[in-house]
Amino acid sequence: MRALQTASNPHDYRIPPSENDLEIDSGQFKLKGWVWETSKEHGIDERDPWAGDIGYPPLRPANWFATSNGLQSDYECRIWRSLSLGERPVLYSHVWGRKSKKNEYIAPETGSRLIANIEALKLWLSSINMDLMLEVQINREYRRNSYRHRQQENLEYLPPYTLLVRFGSNGEIATIY
Repeated sequence: MRALQTASNPHDYRIPPSENDLEIDSGQFKLKGWVWETSKEHGIDERDPWAGDIGYPPLRPANWFATSNGLQSDYECRIWRSLSLGERPVLYSHVWGRKSKKNEYIAPETGSRLIANIEALKLWLSSINMDLMLEVQINREYRRNSYRHRQQENLEYLPPYTLLVRFGSNGEIATIY
């Protein structure tokens, strides 16, 4: 975790999504993706002014994780229930976005998150004897003036701010900061 957090550029590493070549299974050390990552597909929604620049399908748990924990989702893969924990929702997938207006020179505000019930998460992690690594990344961009040229602004690239968090099977949350 320290090596990942102290990297000067967060693009030099990656916590792998499910079924990615970056997953590691070497003895006691495992780095396994439990979120299924999709490409940001827009399709016909590309021209929909109400679509808000969000992609579909939303973030969701990996197939191996959903199967081993008896998770089932609603039609849109936004609410997940565990058969073993009753009918109450245990995971929620949220997406949000706003398309840029015409002649607006800023990146659209978009995001996605997968929210888990803490008690269910502790139960799942203890059943597989693993901790959960979370990566929170915030992109930073300058607002550009439409009447200036990029060379006149003399702005440097700002790498995203990244925070890594370890959520233990006992519920302990740790960072290196």
